[in-house]
Amino acid sequence: MIPDASIKRNETRKTNQGLFSHFSKSESAAATIILAILLLALVFAMVSIVRLEYVPEWKNEAEQDHMYEIWDDLLELKLRIDMLSGLMESGSYPANDFSATVPFSMGGGDIPVFEPSRSDGKLEVNKERCVMIITLYNSTNEAINFYKFDCGGITCNLRNRQYPDQFFRYENGALILSDGTNSVLRQSPVFTIEENKTIKGSYTVNIRAVQLSGKADSFYSNTITPLELTGLSSKREYNNSEDKNTSVKAFNMTIATKYPDAWTFYLKETAESAGLDYGTDYEIERQDPNCVYFKFMPKDSKKLDRLNIDRSIIQVDLEAGSSPILAEPSIDESIPVDVNESVMKLNQWYHFDTFTGTSDGNSISGSTDPNVFNDYDEASSLPTGNFENQQLSSYSAVNDFSHNMEKNHKTLDLNFGFDSFSSFNSASAPTKADVCMIYRFDNKDKSNGKNKDENKNNGENSNKKPDIKMSFEDATDSTFEPGDGWCLYNRTLSMSPGNPEDITLNLTVTTGNGNYAEGTFHIDYLAVRPE
Repeated sequence: MIPDASIKRNETRKTNQGLFSHFSKSESAAATIILAILLLALVFAMVSIVRLEYVPEWKNEAEQDHMYEIWDDLLELKLRIDMLSGLMESGSYPANDFSATVPFSMGGGDIPVFEPSRSDGKLEVNKERCVMIITLYNSTNEAINFYKFDCGGITCNLRNRQYPDQFFRYENGALILSDGTNSVLRQSPVFTIEENKTIKGSYTVNIRAVQLSGKADSFYSNTITPLELTGLSSKREYNNSEDKNTSVKAFNMTIATKYPDAWTFYLKETAESAGLDYGTDYEIERQDPNCVYFKFMPKDSKKLDRLNIDRSIIQVDLEAGSSPILAEPSIDESIPVDVNESVMKLNQWYHFDTFTGTSDGNSISGSTDPNVFNDYDEASSLPTGNFENQQLSSYSAVNDFSHNMEKNHKTLDLNFGFDSFSSFNSASAPTKADVCMIYRFDNKDKSNGKNKDENKNNGENSNKKPDIKMSFEDATDSTFEPGDGWCLYNRTLSMSPGNPEDITLNLTVTTGNGNYAEGTFHIDYLAVRPE
């Protein structure tokens, strides 16, 4: 029987169609996979382009917006402090009745999906020093009184990934913006110089010191960090229209700060806006890198008619409810610091509030600013132990006091004391105190480069050293001679004060008889710790 060829052809056709269908399905799956890979590559390419081209700009703008948020928080802080000061100054409300909380948005600058990381920052309270000292002068340019204010401050240091890092600072009523090198004052403190509208050339000066009380503290955070403010007191420290015993004709204002550029520009701008002439009516000096000296000394047709000095004390606390990333350690109490309280604590280092001096019975010329003794070369390692003339190697003066002692000026008497403390924190008064001083005596012979033969011919002795006596009032003197170069004095002396105002440290330098030890006596640092 002959095979049916049509049946075979149909079977062959079906077989070929099955194979073709299977091949088509495999080809379609491969095409789908390739298409998916291409789409994923396209997505990755687009995401990469966005991240490289657009995300940095978006991140920069987001972090810049975060800077504006922090600045708004600082503006709110200044407004709250000004309001607390005004309410307390009115006298209608008791102290400690006013409080406010200012939240700081420490975290920000994130971009959802593309860049979710947030900027963080460090909020500091009273970790940086700011001191204002005002010295009053009479018509003979003699210092008649001074006021010292330990202002403290609040610093916000933000760390960004794209936008430049910023430093924001509140101190003594001013808001300062800094990039770490340069600084500018953006919101003004209460320091005004105004000419009397009815009496030409007559000026009124208003100064308000804002002291931030509270322990030194700081937090790193990327969340909301609240600051709690409490008004403690506000009063007028001085008004020359009410002072009938003295006639104030000029004043000198010293501001110790890490942002001298901002203060210098602001003080200069304020004086010029009032119509004062530089060099004649006022001067601004920068003898120390971290100090600004403003001298108001109107002459001729201009005069100081009225001077008002006010002080507000505000308690500032970082609330415990904040969520810190890292808490920094508190201030090392072995380092001498100033305290914004009227109660003097035992076993705590203090700098003196008052400083006077005479040379052979006559008032010494130059500055009698006690703030000059508060700084020292922190890069130098100070040895521990009891010393009178321990030499310090590689020490550099920061802002030292100096006095020339010649043949006709044989004795220098310096007196240091306190006037901002009313009592001790202990039932019994201290019986002794540690005194730390960094000093030196430069022989005139050596500084002039004379050799030994020249010194003998002139009847001088380059090896002659002065006698130095250190004691508290009504206590035994401690007499010693200086060593060569900068020296450390660190001794415990006895004393018996009834209150802090009775603490008076006397320092006498005597160049001797016969061959006088001519030269210059320096003090770079001085602190005391009652025990």
